[in-house]
Amino acid sequence: MAMRTLAALAVAALLASSPVVSGAAASGFCITAVDNTLTALLFDVRAVVTGSDSLDALVRARLFLPAVSAEDVEVVTVDSTCHRAILAVGVTDSTATAYVLRIGTTAYVVRFPPMKSGVYYYTLDSSFTMKGIATW
Repeated sequence: MAMRTLAALAVAALLASSPVVSGAAASGFCITAVDNTLTALLFDVRAVVTGSDSLDALVRARLFLPAVSAEDVEVVTVDSTCHRAILAVGVTDSTATAYVLRIGTTAYVVRFPPMKSGVYYYTLDSSFTMKGIATW
């Protein structure tokens, strides 16, 4: 657990200097605030997409995520993209906001602020078709 905490702090430090994350709170449909939720989500998703063992490959296959470098996981800040991602997972609330990550050029991850029961995040392909659900 201590290793995970240290890694999460390292990710937070990286995010503070990253041009991908604005550090602003929810603006429209995108949540881009560098908070504990975003830090943990980035850490977890980057671990899966960069992992080289058979378990990581299995998780990627089940969630339809590509194997990419950590730099290819970016926080989405474009409102229209976040809105499409929110609608793609069936949320029609016009006030809904979400953390949305772009994974390379072929996938997205969507995470809502109060986590839905048992759902950690949703995965979408580049056409915004829901492909998988990561549960906890």
